Amino acid sequence: MKHIKNKGEEWHFQLEGLSCAACAAAVRRALQPLPGIADIDVNPLTQKMRLELTPDSSLQAGEVIAAVQKAGYGAALTEQKRVDDSGVVGTATGATNGKDGVRTASGKSFKAPGAQTAPRLGEDEYMAAKKRFWPSLVFTLPLMYLTMGPMIGLPLPGFFTGVEHTLQYALTQLLLTLPVIYFNRDLFRRGFMSLWRRNPNMDALIAVGSGSAFLYSIVVLYQMAAAVSRFDLAQLAELRHSLYFESAVTILTLIALGRMLEGRAKAKTGGAIAELMELVPPEAEVERDGESVFLPLEEIRVSDIIVIRPGQKLPVDGTIISGYSSLDTAAVTGESIPVEKVPGDQVLSGMINQSGSFRYRADKVGSDSTLAQMIRLVEEASSSRAPIAKLADRVAAIFVPTVIAIAFVTLIVHLALGTAFEQALGHAITVLVISCPCALGLATPVAIMVATGQGAKHGILFRSGEALELAANVDTVVSDKTGTLTRGHPRVTTLVVETGADEHEWLALCASVEAVSEHPLASAVVQATTAAGLTMGSTEDFVAVPGRGVSGMADGRHVLAGNARYLEEEQVAISDVWIAAVDNLLAAGQTPLYVAVDGTLRMVIGVADSLKDGSREAIQAFKNDGLKTVLLTGDLEPIALPLAKELGIDRVFAEVLPADKADMIRELTAKGRKVMMLGDGINDAPALAMADVGVAMGAGTDIAMETSDVVLLNNDIRAAVNTIALSKATLRTIKQNLFWAFIYNIIGIPLAAGVFSAWGLTLTPMYGAAAMSLSSLFVVSNALRLRRFKPALRLTTAAVEEDCGFTPDVMRIENRTTKQTHAIERKEREDQTMDHFERVLTVEGMMCKHCARHVTEALQTLGVEADVDLEAGKVKVSAEKPVTEEQMCRAIDEAGYRLVAIEKLPL
Repeated sequence: MKHIKNKGEEWHFQLEGLSCAACAAAVRRALQPLPGIADIDVNPLTQKMRLELTPDSSLQAGEVIAAVQKAGYGAALTEQKRVDDSGVVGTATGATNGKDGVRTASGKSFKAPGAQTAPRLGEDEYMAAKKRFWPSLVFTLPLMYLTMGPMIGLPLPGFFTGVEHTLQYALTQLLLTLPVIYFNRDLFRRGFMSLWRRNPNMDALIAVGSGSAFLYSIVVLYQMAAAVSRFDLAQLAELRHSLYFESAVTILTLIALGRMLEGRAKAKTGGAIAELMELVPPEAEVERDGESVFLPLEEIRVSDIIVIRPGQKLPVDGTIISGYSSLDTAAVTGESIPVEKVPGDQVLSGMINQSGSFRYRADKVGSDSTLAQMIRLVEEASSSRAPIAKLADRVAAIFVPTVIAIAFVTLIVHLALGTAFEQALGHAITVLVISCPCALGLATPVAIMVATGQGAKHGILFRSGEALELAANVDTVVSDKTGTLTRGHPRVTTLVVETGADEHEWLALCASVEAVSEHPLASAVVQATTAAGLTMGSTEDFVAVPGRGVSGMADGRHVLAGNARYLEEEQVAISDVWIAAVDNLLAAGQTPLYVAVDGTLRMVIGVADSLKDGSREAIQAFKNDGLKTVLLTGDLEPIALPLAKELGIDRVFAEVLPADKADMIRELTAKGRKVMMLGDGINDAPALAMADVGVAMGAGTDIAMETSDVVLLNNDIRAAVNTIALSKATLRTIKQNLFWAFIYNIIGIPLAAGVFSAWGLTLTPMYGAAAMSLSSLFVVSNALRLRRFKPALRLTTAAVEEDCGFTPDVMRIENRTTKQTHAIERKEREDQTMDHFERVLTVEGMMCKHCARHVTEALQTLGVEADVDLEAGKVKVSAEKPVTEEQMCRAIDEAGYRLVAIEKLPL
């Protein structure tokens, strides 16, 4: 479970010179003695560092930079976040002088994403290695030909063959070696400096291995010169095969090749961030002082009016004030289908205008825009460490010194066993170059980098690497109701009227009065009336009674709409049969709205918060994965229980206060459950913070998103299913990488040390260098497979009900006050068993292909084949087993449509 704690400032640094996990461990060791540091994250992949300070810390940035420099690396402060008393995070960007540690403010709180260059993750490393590799290869190839060509029958010039030409043979090798040493001089500098500071890294292993081979060959060269002066041809012949120039050169060239390929692969992992940055244009057309001008993104202010034309990208968040268009939102929300936008709709930075032109008001600019926050979250999550990375960190901290010790022991043991010095040295050098802390260091961060990028593409923002890992271990999903599983706004679902009454007449009268009200239930009534194509009349003498209802004169009739208490106060009789009907509405989780006309109760309108498109699918997917599902809501139990039953949720906690939600999460975690909390409101924030993984809906409050671990930009609960799927794929990849890195070293080091030489299994330094490079390349390439991640559930842009409107269910009662019983029945239909014949059904409410699919699927559950004709509003059905027409009617009603006629077609 996460621990909630007070945080101080948060500093971000750009580091220089890190090459492996051992480098990151050295930086952490250098900073740990400094007072006032609560947490240190160092990522050798991105060469970035994040420091979290304690609230009472008096640490200066210059002290941090000095400690990093003392460890042998460079550092510059790039961002400083402050938390004020209100809990609001403020940021400042700047650069720090590497010599004196003085921070220079940039004067701006944010640099617009569109003005930034794409992240150079891996690109600098790739270009540097490329500049080393190709020149090194030019000199390595002739050296390899000179030393190994004769072994495979290739001819050599006469002045290189024969014992008498041994000295020029050796000097030529030296001349071919020196340029390669020069091209890779930075590797030697970093490696020996890390040894000097007692923080050996990967470069130290290569520097010691290659340097040892080079220096030993220089010693042999002097021995050759001495043998020539003595005319000792026998010693010359022996020394001719004791040169290791080609091993020293091959190690450096292969390392350069490996890092070039590795850098190229790393560059792909930052592709998602680069794509996000490219979504915002560097300038936008803004209306200022009655004129349209093009302004840089940094100069756009809140309330500016921005003009967007076809094909343009939206620079900031805002609200459309005129015009309409279809927007491609895939890059921001992960939704693949374009979304229609009209005046009053919200639009986000990074969306792409497909057709039409519109003007919109800027609401969030700079660092407050959605895209800027996405970029920041992806970068922070990519550079953070997952808990599983701590294992690799602990190993890397002692790995390099251990390998150097093993190489030294290898040399001593082989010499003690009587092995020739050059062969013993070869084993020791191979141990040094085959060891691979790089693979260990890359195993976790490169996978997290790719996964956070893929999550961003699908509208899932991980706020940390820890969240990305923990989501894979979730066994319980707790969800809020309103705004998470449901849409958060009421809708008319049922109309209860007397048998023979015209429900449209009463609905139109009620809506005429409710149109003047601002109550949410009033909006639902007006929306249902409009969807039904009914005309509302004018209202006079309107009266609103808080907590009761409204009344007024509409079309010359007195209309009263409200709760039961309001009707009782107005002396409107409510018979037992109406009470029984209301009980049925309450049992179904609906809120009743009583409608009286001219002093007589004529209708009860059932209003409920409709389910979001995909809620059923998501809950079922959770259950299929073996997860326990819990509904945690402040709503009344009669409303929460029917919803939970409909979705198949395992447990329900209703009427829960905001403060109690966190306690419920605490109880679950205390029982050993790994909890994911889904929510969107301010009242969900404590629970989101308390859960192992807090997931906030993208349309929720800023507080909910700030306290969560994951943000779903598409506001679709199905993305939570995809979150768990991506987390599991990432954790699986990390484990594969760590397994490879450990197994590689467990097998490779003994092989290089000559443990298996008695069986003819051994490695030369050249092959050791190649194997080391391939190990890192494998880890990066394996992580890149996450780029092929496919979401477990496909998202859609909107619910079918919103696409085509919704027809409320009509329930009719026989109002017999003498019976004290109540009968709710639908319009009478023929209850005749269908067997081997066809029917043509007339269905109201079908407006699009989604409707056709829903009706077809509803009938197929009964074993009925259906052929839908949308234009005619007809459905041709056939059945091969007994199915009643009442069953078909019920199935169509439950799908949200209305069966109005059945035509028999005998076979």
